[in-house]
Amino acid sequence: MTATMADFFAGGGGSSWGATLAGARVVFAADHWDYAVRVHEQNHPGAEHRLADVASIAPASTPRVDVAWFSPSCTAHTIAQGAYREDDAAELSRSTMWDVIRFTEHHAYPVVLVENVVEVATRWALWGPWRAALTALGYEVRVLSLNSAHVAASGPAVAQSRDRLYVVATRRDVPAPDLDPILHPPAWCDTCTATVTPWRAWTNTSRVGKWRAGYTYACPACMSTVEPSMPAGHGLVDFTDLGKPVTDALAPATRRRISVGVDRYAPDPFIAELRGGGSTARALTEPLATVTAGGRHHMLITRQDVNLHYRMLRSDELSAAQGFPTAHVWHGTDADRRRAIGNAVSTNVARDLVAAASTALRGAS
Repeated sequence: MTATMADFFAGGGGSSWGATLAGARVVFAADHWDYAVRVHEQNHPGAEHRLADVASIAPASTPRVDVAWFSPSCTAHTIAQGAYREDDAAELSRSTMWDVIRFTEHHAYPVVLVENVVEVATRWALWGPWRAALTALGYEVRVLSLNSAHVAASGPAVAQSRDRLYVVATRRDVPAPDLDPILHPPAWCDTCTATVTPWRAWTNTSRVGKWRAGYTYACPACMSTVEPSMPAGHGLVDFTDLGKPVTDALAPATRRRISVGVDRYAPDPFIAELRGGGSTARALTEPLATVTAGGRHHMLITRQDVNLHYRMLRSDELSAAQGFPTAHVWHGTDADRRRAIGNAVSTNVARDLVAAASTALRGAS
């Protein structure tokens, strides 16, 4: 049985690519951004596409599918803009979470998958009622905190450290998907000198959070902290593109970040992180920091002879950090591409969640 999927708030298609990689068939996609819909149509021509605000779509006008994927607006759940917003626009943005309930009530999908930022569960006052609504509709609800660089149950992870919250809601007459391979990636334990299947060690009682800040991994035998193996950022980068020489014309704050990176990593190339806060520089032996919709945070620093060069990572490199295949077609302006890539779901996470759901559905048939 080939599972069918509808992709709401589909964007440029990260969740749809993941579903396709998992063997599912995407039959419907909706988004309010015309650029995203055009890109999605080009890459998934077999699906029905709807250019519309999801809140304006009648559920009865959409197909009944095996798996419904929702990625409601996330911006108003975070403090990325300096504070937790309480204005009308922010409340309207957060209300898109209720579209999940509206469509699920009508269609009673066998499996519902939801992606959002971790803060939706820690800051949104209506998180509890929202989750209770899914339970009232007859679903078993699991909430997962996942980092994209760790998710490799049915294929490779991506070279990007990206923390997101995922909800897996399974109708009670459907077997629960096996999520353990996703939640517990293999990790090397130096103490036991063995690869182990780690436990999650939570630093809070809510059991929701970001890797290292909210949870870590521990060896089940000796309880030492372990970390899953993760893809390195250098596999994403075209090192033949040096960019421009570093000069005093760069902003002082940028030069300071470059200086920190040189002290830590020279002569190897690295990423200067233009993100504010405590981030400064990151080795390319690690995954990239989170790719954002702004798409202008990752500055590649390389050395040629004695001279440092810099450039921002290109949109094709950022696309690879989200796991989009090279066959994926982007068009439009560079700004549009970066926005769509930064807003996308990491394809590997969608792949593994849809694969787990599809396996459970086959067991029910």
